[in-house]
Amino acid sequence: MTAPIEVVMPGRPPNLGNFRGHWSARARLVRDRRTMMGWYATVARGTAPRAEAPRRAEAVVHLAGRLRDPDGLVAGIKAELDGLVDGGLLAGDDPASLTLTVRQERVRHRAEERVVWRISADA
Repeated sequence: MTAPIEVVMPGRPPNLGNFRGHWSARARLVRDRRTMMGWYATVARGTAPRAEAPRRAEAVVHLAGRLRDPDGLVAGIKAELDGLVDGGLLAGDDPASLTLTVRQERVRHRAEERVVWRISADA
């Protein structure tokens, strides 16, 4: 992999750290986001082989309204990170396989909310 691969997940990531719903609703939300990101990652990977070497991933979360605290932000994108592993763009989400950088930016409207992932081979 020479050039970074960019995968865009539309919508606002869930605030799972403060989720106050039924456990099955949370499980369904996590499952759906993980599955969707897995499909996006598979399409972005194309015919390239599944990742085996450590990689660097940068997640830029675009949010309207209040920004989140750092640990809540990472908790909200965990399902997407697992989807990237399922789709073969990442070898794993452990520290030996991944260098992760997460940051957030404010956007004006909810319609612009998304998570932009940039995956590169230089871990």
